[in-house]
Amino acid sequence: MNMSDTVLQAPLLDHARYDKCKVPRTTKFSITVAVYDGAAVGVDVTTKPKNAKLEECLDGIVRSMTWDKVPSLNHATVTF
Repeated sequence: MNMSDTVLQAPLLDHARYDKCKVPRTTKFSITVAVYDGAAVGVDVTTKPKNAKLEECLDGIVRSMTWDKVPSLNHATVTF
């Protein structure tokens, strides 16, 4: 059973979650996440311009998110 893109992207699109990382307004970022059984099992974060510390912070935020427990592998990508 797969989750819809809307359900997968909902927690990722909540801008307030990323406030802790203090993302500069001039920075663009993209997050791709693989979700299995309600948890992120793979996360890929890219920032432009490249900022390893910011990418690590965003990765940690995404890994702390939860989704509905669905026993199938789903993936979503969001870009800001």
